[in-house]
Amino acid sequence: ERTLLVDVAIPAGAASIFLNLNQTYGVLDAINDGSRCDSTLVDTAFARHPGSGLYVLSLPEDVIGRPPIDGEELVQLLGVLRTLFGCIVVSFDGHLPLHVLRGLIGLCDRTLFMTDQSILKSRHSKYLLRALRLDDCPLDRVSLVVDNYRKRVGLEPQNLSELLDLPVAATLSTLPANRIQSMNQGEPMFVCTPKDEYCDAVRQLAA
Repeated sequence: ERTLLVDVAIPAGAASIFLNLNQTYGVLDAINDGSRCDSTLVDTAFARHPGSGLYVLSLPEDVIGRPPIDGEELVQLLGVLRTLFGCIVVSFDGHLPLHVLRGLIGLCDRTLFMTDQSILKSRHSKYLLRALRLDDCPLDRVSLVVDNYRKRVGLEPQNLSELLDLPVAATLSTLPANRIQSMNQGEPMFVCTPKDEYCDAVRQLAA
């Protein structure tokens, strides 16, 4: 199946940077071209990772602050792209306006909500999820991923699950240096540090 990664999260351009891609056509261009997006445009303009064949639409890495995204046009673009790809993964964060988040979550077959054990991020996550629920956002297909998990630092995954009222999909642990090495080299952790427990956890999550 042709697979597309759409990255509209902050920091801008992370997907193309980590995959070591020289992107000349990004997600903002695709939004502008929304109605004329077809297989020809995909094959000629979209960046493609040489190792995996993954297609990538990312933000330009020089975007400062909140990206200039029209939420309705982004949702419309994803509707068009679903006819061109067997699988689409969208990376987005809570910096987008609430109605855009609601539209994206409503469009997704599955949503993974990532947080960690810090009190700051867990509280922000609680208020964000409460706002989405009050806005009638469908959260029945949303599950929790606890990133950078550490034992004995408090806020265990089950505690976070109860706090956020979401089922736990995965708990990811790693040595921070391994992740940074992978990002800086533009190589997957499965290649750089294949014995890191993070790799096993990601395989289980994907399955």
